Amino acid sequence: MTRLYLRIISIIMILTGAYIALVAFCSRYSMLKELSDYDHMPELRELYSAGEYEKVIQLGERMKNSNWCSDSEELENYLADARKRNGFAGISCVRFIRGFFTGSDKSTADAAGAIISDLFVYGDVRDLLVQGGLAATGQESDKMLLAVSGTGLLFEILPIANWFPAVLKYLYRSGSLTAEFKSVLWRSLKHLKEYRKLDAAGKRIFSDLASLFRRCGLSGSADIMKFVKSPKQLAAAKRLAEKNPDAAVLAVKATKGEVLSSSFKVSDTVLFRYARKGTAGLFALKRSKLMAAVKIISSGRAGAFLREFSRQSKTCRNILFSLSAGLVFAGTALFCFTGSGRKKQENSGENEKTEEKSQEKE
Repeated sequence: MTRLYLRIISIIMILTGAYIALVAFCSRYSMLKELSDYDHMPELRELYSAGEYEKVIQLGERMKNSNWCSDSEELENYLADARKRNGFAGISCVRFIRGFFTGSDKSTADAAGAIISDLFVYGDVRDLLVQGGLAATGQESDKMLLAVSGTGLLFEILPIANWFPAVLKYLYRSGSLTAEFKSVLWRSLKHLKEYRKLDAAGKRIFSDLASLFRRCGLSGSADIMKFVKSPKQLAAAKRLAEKNPDAAVLAVKATKGEVLSSSFKVSDTVLFRYARKGTAGLFALKRSKLMAAVKIISSGRAGAFLREFSRQSKTCRNILFSLSAGLVFAGTALFCFTGSGRKKQENSGENEKTEEKSQEKE
């Protein structure tokens, strides 16, 4: 019976060591509740230091509306001061006029003026003359801006809703269009100029951009479009914006656009919850099955204690691995020792029986 107890103890030691090693290994993967929200405050402080008070207000308001802030008191202080420094109606009026006549996009007021001018023939004619003048003098002209301006005039002639090229020019001027998305737009614009109508892809882009712009406004649309590379990602951005425009902008910025990937087969509510944690949150979402297994393995007081200890530092994790190796080695040695002792006893018993039989024959 003593040998049986020892063998049971050895098995328990081996299993315990394996469990400790498994918990220590899984502690490298963070569960959602262990991740902190992505912090947008560093970006807000940087904008404030650069004197971009209008952008500070826009970002701060989104953070407030989405309850996505690490320090609400600091945020309120920045917002109050930014409003004081940016709150002169005369300056906004001057900026609007400047944007209307020059197409500037240095501020929201400038951009609004540029878009209003683009809604009329004036804005498109202005850009065509400027770019045409550059080409005539041997300087490099902007082909994309020429194409979009020409499209604006075409919309005036057809007519189709002509605010689309106006918004497109704002996004282009502000550097908010990725190289990949520019290629997509270029194909649609060429089709439009050649056939005087949008192709199927162009119609989808038109519709999705319209919805995104209505929901997120000038600055929000620009922030999102900086990460959009394909029509599928634009469709995903539109869907998230329809759910919650402020949270959509913050989620796209926090995840560097990864939240727009089509690989996430979850509801928008769940996607927002993971995107609040940044790219680490989306990593956890991609490995949701593994995270479920990790949660089960680390459940209970013992598992929670071991996981918390292991996550303190690499040294703590190595201590657990060493303890695990010691338990497995000791348990294996004990198991082998009790097994060899049993074999010796069986062999001695067989030898005794053989001797008895030989004596009986004699």
